[in-house]
This record gives sequence, structure tokens and C-alpha cells, in this order.
Amino acid sequence: MKHQVPDLSIVRHMLSALFIIIEAERKKLPESENSDKSIQNETFINFLKILEDNYRRPLGVEFYAEKLFMSSRNLNLICQKIMNQSVSEIIETRKLTEAKNLLASTNKSISEIGFELGYNEKSYFSNVFKKKSGQTPSEFRDEMQNLFA
Repeated sequence: MKHQVPDLSIVRHMLSALFIIIEAERKKLPESENSDKSIQNETFINFLKILEDNYRRPLGVEFYAEKLFMSSRNLNLICQKIMNQSVSEIIETRKLTEAKNLLASTNKSISEIGFELGYNEKSYFSNVFKKKSGQTPSEFRDEMQNLFA
């Protein structure tokens, strides 16, 4: 018995229509991506607000993620997308900014400043400071005093 060869033109037509529908839906994605970006921006802004209230405390990524009702991983992804930095790097940068402010504007000891910013050891604070800024806290303070003298 001879089998009939099916007419594949109908199948091709249906596939073509399906691909057109898929492409049309795909083109709608940037709009939804914009809403995703808006949500991510809002989350990032909220993270920065929480950070501003808590950067002096020795808190990790989990604390901030929990406050934002999300996983550490998702918060890190948002920070990477927006700032090209991890949550930890952003926290350290904020602490460093405050450390520089305190070094330049107060006579507090380096240990006091480190402790105030949540570092338990002067040496660890000094190492982080040097790694981030390229100079020790003492060198930075001396440079600032020379600039303003």
C-alpha cells in the first residue's frame, strides 16, 4: 500500500505564522524590561537609603537583602547591573567615604575611626583603606592637612 505524502505547505504556513507571533511578542519585551529596570532602580535606591542608616554597623549583604525582602544573590545582581559593583564593594566604598571625611575633619585616632565604622581591628581597617584608596589612613590625613594648611 502506498502512503500519501502530506502537503507540508500548510505546516510551513503555520510555522511561519507562529514565528511572526513569537517575534511580535519578543519586540514587546523591552517595555517589560523597562518596568524591570524601574523596579531594580527603586530597589537600588532603597538599598542606598538602608545603607546610609546602617553603614557604621558591621553588617553584611544578608542584612540588606533581608531588609529589602530579597535574596543576597538578587541584590548583588541588581547592584552589579547598576553600579558594576557587588553589595560588599558598595558598602566598603560608603565606609571609605566616611573614613576620609572623618580623617580630614576630625582629630579622632585611626583606631577610633575604624571602630566607629564597624572595623574591630585597626590593621584590618588600614588594609582595607589602603587597598581601596592607594594610601594608608595616616598618609591620607597628612595629605589633607597639607592641602588645607
